[in-house]
Amino acid sequence: MSIGSRRSAAAFLTLVSVACMNRSTVSRTGQPGVAEDRSTRVTAAELSYYAPGHSLMEALRMLRPGFLVRRGERPMVSVDGAPAGDQSILGAIAVSDVFEVRLVRAGSVESRTTIRPNGHTAFADLLLVVTRKR
Repeated sequence: MSIGSRRSAAAFLTLVSVACMNRSTVSRTGQPGVAEDRSTRVTAAELSYYAPGHSLMEALRMLRPGFLVRRGERPMVSVDGAPAGDQSILGAIAVSDVFEVRLVRAGSVESRTTIRPNGHTAFADLLLVVTRKR
């Protein structure tokens, strides 16, 4: 094999390797470009395995304590798309009623402007709770 063909083969393999590493990810939710990330999502399966019989607040304290206090602030909570409120609602939700919990960081692409009960705009993180449909 000549030096030129070796260089061509090496360049081709490098290009293929880089292309494979940069491919778009598809999550289980079917959204292209959104990778599953344990640091921002808790599933019903994980909740029922590690925290059966607990409230969602207790389960998050065990599984993802960083969800409840981030950067010195407490994230707001939205349940099934309702307006965001205080974290105290998490104590009234049973783990068995939860489909998933997703942490949306302030400033991320998914973040939404949140209006606090006192009318001020919140730029804090948001916990999105999706309950099971019964």
